[in-house]
Amino acid sequence: MSKKVVALLCLLAVGIAVGCSGASTPSAAGDLPALARQQASIGKIQHIVVIVQENRTFDNLFDCFKGTDCVTTAPGSGAQPGPRTLASPCPALNTPSPGPSPTPIQIKFHQPLAGINDPGHTYCPTFKMEYDNGRMDGFAYVDSLQYPKKNWVYRITEPSDIRPYWDLAKSYVLGDRMFPTEFSASYTAHQTLIRGDATYEQGESLVDLPEDHGASKWGCDDTPYTQTPLLSSTQQYDLAGPFPCMTYETMRDTLEAKGISWRYYVPPWPDDGGQMWNAFDGISAVRYSSEWPTKFKVPFTCNATVNCVSWPNTNVFCDVGTVTSPCPTPNTSGPVALPGVSWVIPTGLESDHYTVLGKKVVDTGPDWVASVVNAIGESKYWNSTAIIVVWDDWGGYYDHISPPQLDYRGLGFRVPLLVISPYAKKGYVSHTQYEFGSILKFMETTFGLDSLNTTDTRANNLTDVFDFTKKPREFVPIAPENPSHDRTYFMKLPPDYTPVDTE
Repeated sequence: MSKKVVALLCLLAVGIAVGCSGASTPSAAGDLPALARQQASIGKIQHIVVIVQENRTFDNLFDCFKGTDCVTTAPGSGAQPGPRTLASPCPALNTPSPGPSPTPIQIKFHQPLAGINDPGHTYCPTFKMEYDNGRMDGFAYVDSLQYPKKNWVYRITEPSDIRPYWDLAKSYVLGDRMFPTEFSASYTAHQTLIRGDATYEQGESLVDLPEDHGASKWGCDDTPYTQTPLLSSTQQYDLAGPFPCMTYETMRDTLEAKGISWRYYVPPWPDDGGQMWNAFDGISAVRYSSEWPTKFKVPFTCNATVNCVSWPNTNVFCDVGTVTSPCPTPNTSGPVALPGVSWVIPTGLESDHYTVLGKKVVDTGPDWVASVVNAIGESKYWNSTAIIVVWDDWGGYYDHISPPQLDYRGLGFRVPLLVISPYAKKGYVSHTQYEFGSILKFMETTFGLDSLNTTDTRANNLTDVFDFTKKPREFVPIAPENPSHDRTYFMKLPPDYTPVDTE
């Protein structure tokens, strides 16, 4: 029997390792573990829930977590940014004067989660200044634009302020090499989490945020004169880009082609549909379909056989069946249920992006995530679910890892990744390089979907964080920081009509 035939038979019989010494080519040996993991997972994961939080780097939340890097200083300030103009909005970086290396900047440990700073975090100018061609020495310049000499962006969050996140990391999987697909801000991050990239035309990608000089909605509901900046493969930045209502394919198309249900849970803003944080509001095929209500109302939900955008975001508690009140009545007959794939978007209060209530700065993000995880963990769906928690962008904060540049638009600065599932490895830190396309690839391999042929083709799959050879683990609830912050607390909050972020 030829070596090629032996290798093929071994790859088909991924569960059998004995007697395959003939399949010794590097490609076969390298593919076998991944294929075996995929084979073992078939049918075990039937629900994928992606919880999207806001504006934090890995270092900001998990610096010095056991098994990860422990960074105490950052490079001193490097190239000073030059002037910007309307015609040339991205700053030129000046060459530092000759001399000794700048004094390293001390990392600020154990700062409160809730703060009063919102550093810039668009590609132009923030990423270019902070990244400084891979030197990672321009963060202080960005910070000083609003808060001179305070170095807010170098702070590390107090672990006791985010105990639910650390508890999840200790019990399940923490990924310390997750990078946003683009080095842009929230608008494109939310697009890449349903699409894999934000390509507008070949060699041109959406970047930063749609700008209408008014109340942005970042989608098909935006004002007619809104334009979205574009970045070209030659690094040309064009403010006069397209209206933010896209016609490209998303996971919605591939899921529905295979009959897999989906839902996108958003808070109501500003006209009930959470448009600024609703990635599907920027997809014309969804915005102008039956998956979008013809009349706005709060709440809006759908039954088990309908794919749709659903608000408020607390409808996720109703759909997993762990609460019944105050749940809305489905808009069509039939029961509610957790769909095959869902995205859960926070309000400002829940997002890890600070919110001011009266005179108090508040951030209930960790408790919000714990409440969603607990709701699923205590439901009938636990044994068949994978929960992925990811932060949409870096928020301007410092991270010491220079992101690999895989194409003209990214990768962006590192963000945390948590994977929670009865099959997730316990207390495991994954050092595998992931990007947002990795999440989509995991959806595709789990449900046998066609590829979107975006970054999902190059991205590493998430399969290394699971062990499907073991029986599903029993769920142990995650304690919130505030004992009163359970799912009922979040469901009873009045609608939050403030935007999560404006970048």
